[in-house]
Amino acid sequence: MVGLVGFLQQLRKASQSQLFNSITETGDYSLAMPGDAKSTLDRRSALHLFRLGEAMLRIIRNKNRPLLHMMRAWSVVAPHLVEAACHKDRHVSQKAVSFIHDVLTEVLTSWAELLHFHFNEALFRPFEHIMQLELCDEDVQDQVVTSIGELVEMCSPQILSGWRPLFSALRTVHSSKTDTKDYLLGEYSMGKSQAPVFDVFEAFINTDNIQVFANAATDYIMCLMKFVKGLGEVDYKEIGDCIHVSGFSSTDLCVPALDYLHRCSQLLAKIYKMPSKPVFLGARLASLPMRPQERSISSEDGIDCVLQEFDDDTGLIQVWILLLEQLTAAVSNCPRQHQPPTLELLFTLLREVTAVPGPGFAIFAVIQLLLPVMLLWLQRSHGDHSYWDVAAANFKHAIGLSCELVVEHVNSFIHSDIGCESLINLMLKDLFKLLVVCVSEPAETISRVGCSCIRYVLVTVGPVFTEEMWRLACCALQDAFSATLEPVKVQESTQIPGCLRLQGCINS
Repeated sequence: MVGLVGFLQQLRKASQSQLFNSITETGDYSLAMPGDAKSTLDRRSALHLFRLGEAMLRIIRNKNRPLLHMMRAWSVVAPHLVEAACHKDRHVSQKAVSFIHDVLTEVLTSWAELLHFHFNEALFRPFEHIMQLELCDEDVQDQVVTSIGELVEMCSPQILSGWRPLFSALRTVHSSKTDTKDYLLGEYSMGKSQAPVFDVFEAFINTDNIQVFANAATDYIMCLMKFVKGLGEVDYKEIGDCIHVSGFSSTDLCVPALDYLHRCSQLLAKIYKMPSKPVFLGARLASLPMRPQERSISSEDGIDCVLQEFDDDTGLIQVWILLLEQLTAAVSNCPRQHQPPTLELLFTLLREVTAVPGPGFAIFAVIQLLLPVMLLWLQRSHGDHSYWDVAAANFKHAIGLSCELVVEHVNSFIHSDIGCESLINLMLKDLFKLLVVCVSEPAETISRVGCSCIRYVLVTVGPVFTEEMWRLACCALQDAFSATLEPVKVQESTQIPGCLRLQGCINS
């Protein structure tokens, strides 16, 4: 093995020198080739890169070699193939990606990954590195994505630990400004087939190996969120602005991505009810650092105890939180045509988690994820009335759904014996705080929806309010009056209508 690795290192060094130090401006490799070459094709076939790739394939095909030999050899060869894949000569980059594809195909079809030996993760890592490099052009991206699709189609049960870098590679996919890639084309919204790239997600979510799903669930979620948030084919002037690409509807990518996220949540619910759960790798990425001002409040009102009640140290709850957190964040900053279907899925999931994991987790999601994001969305206008000309419709939809969800939670849990009255109070307190900010917003349409929502909450669940809940409601009304009457104190009247609407709310 020492001799083999030494040989590969020298061959790699010679290939690096040949490709990046000895090339003429015309791309004529003849000066760098050993021996005589009679044609351009012969010169190209004499590249050391070809020798390196063939040597790696020969090592893999030798069934007498142990796994350690393959791993050591791949650690030498793979970085150079990544470099070559970003070479300016398309013939070189194409061949480098082809070698990676051939190596992966050979390993997946001939070798079975042993339990706890995550060699396939290292095998797929070059695809991830290629896609993340700035020098990766569209032709190379197309070849890598096509290669991934072929490998998943042929050998999806054998990928195992390779799913994580595979999804990391797909996260960097971007669509062209000039034409639409075949693997991104689909007419999902018309009831027809989805884009071919989603075949990868279909294969993963249908895996029979629960541990494989647990290992890559985080990467799967983050990759799908890329399609929900948009592929970066255009630059948005303002977060949430929607700019269409000619002949291509990005909702055909967003809607199927949301469907796969829903299936992921359903699978998490099934796993949660299992007596023996797998450990979720990458769950640390889902940890939610609380802001200092929130930490004292949450500790006081029992938020800290909620996760302890449901968390069993497998990482499943953290992955579930990550899914909900990413969806709530996407609601306000994804392209506007994506917002309605994203909202629909988000509130579907927020209702489903009341059954599994349970009411405490559902209230936690509203307090820690939903309401803070709604407040950030409200603050995004920065006092600019024109922002709401295009954003008001989706925001009003979201704030209405939020109030409806809180009302459902209060009605369902206020008289239950689950012991979360303090959490319900905190949820109402945060909701009223959000609605007061809406009422004090200079934009008439947003101020109106704030008043309407306060009226809806009080009329709908007021009859079941406790004394503490009515105290919170009265404090909210007082704050809203103070905010809307402030202009009167300085001899201005721009927000008096907001105060009148509040008076109507109280009369109701």
